[in-house]
Amino acid sequence: MLALRDTESRSFSEINVPQPDTDDGHILLFATDAELRQGRAQRPPGPVKILVVEGWAGDYQLLVENLRDVEATLALTWVDRAEKALDLLCTESGAEQPDILLIDPVLPGTDGWEVLEELREQGCGEDLAIVVQASARSDYLLQRCGEFGVEAAVEKPLAAESFRTLLATLGFRNL
Repeated sequence: MLALRDTESRSFSEINVPQPDTDDGHILLFATDAELRQGRAQRPPGPVKILVVEGWAGDYQLLVENLRDVEATLALTWVDRAEKALDLLCTESGAEQPDILLIDPVLPGTDGWEVLEELREQGCGEDLAIVVQASARSDYLLQRCGEFGVEAAVEKPLAAESFRTLLATLGFRNL
């Protein structure tokens, strides 16, 4: 299921997205600026660079396994701590920035929401598509996503077909 939020009315509309039988995850997509989507669609062909901030190796391995069918178009970098993500995004000068930040809000130590707060305070990652990956959808999750301008929230586990839909909707078309 894909849910779109209209930023003017703050209402949600739900659209069914075909899901593989093994995927019971959902995508919640917040309004994305049309100009931003258009810019992403015109980026040079090549892999979409994704920084995955996931505190549990098993969850990361499941993500990799589920996305193996789109692996040729993705370049995944995994960090298991918030501090490592902030180092990559804010302090490593000359480091190639990812296109997407896929972050679990529940991390050991500093949580994912604190990462998003720090990014906002430091002005880092302004061009990132921010996608929150959580175990369950909740009112709290929706509220926090809205507070931080998150473009999408996805429920674990995320299957390849759902991820392709998410990439296209975020504007990553020339993969």
